[in-house]
Amino acid sequence: MSEQPSSMIPIFVYGRQQCGWTVKLMRELTQQNVPFIFRDIDDRALRAELQQVLAKGGITGRYPLPLVYARSQVMLRPSIEQVQAKL
Repeated sequence: MSEQPSSMIPIFVYGRQQCGWTVKLMRELTQQNVPFIFRDIDDRALRAELQQVLAKGGITGRYPLPLVYARSQVMLRPSIEQVQAKL
């Protein structure tokens, strides 16, 4: 199986719009032209989805924001460099 081009790999950023760490990462991703999908963790409709992602990452209890899900891996409060390394 061939690898998808990085522009085709979905990157999900889970966080809050008022979270400084989340806003910073989204700004950096935008500046680097890295497409991503923002998921607001306060949206009750996303609770089941978020729980699945947390389970995949083996995360229980409290966790720092943002949470990034890419290439079947969960990253907690990653730097832009850490996200780009997964592309």
